[in-house]
Amino acid sequence: MTKTVAVPVLDHDKYMLSRFKQTVSTNGIIERRIVANLCAHLIENGFILWGVDDGEAVTEIHKEKNQTKAAMELIFNLDDAVLIVAEGNSTGERTGINLTLGEGFEIVSDYSYIRDSKFMHVMDAFDAEDFA
Repeated sequence: MTKTVAVPVLDHDKYMLSRFKQTVSTNGIIERRIVANLCAHLIENGFILWGVDDGEAVTEIHKEKNQTKAAMELIFNLDDAVLIVAEGNSTGERTGINLTLGEGFEIVSDYSYIRDSKFMHVMDAFDAEDFA
């Protein structure tokens, strides 16, 4: 059985509700659950969430107390994002996971890796459909 983690309550979602009366769609709820579980899976396997690339700039999050929430606050304010992870610590080799919002359980659209690397095996073991 797949372990499911709690999805952090996002300040962005609270803002959208209070300012525009906009609630998170069913698809958005699924995507948040997938990303929260992806982040937990990566952390459990020895990776840190290093930063989020919005296509114009990279925001470092590796020093944040709650890297998952910090990443999700940035990711769910975009249409496309790259979650940058590093193995072990903030100086480890970095790689990226492309996230395309609006795609539901296919939010993880691509990722870069070196063949037979630990990252490749960790990503191969993650199935977003387990959380959809």
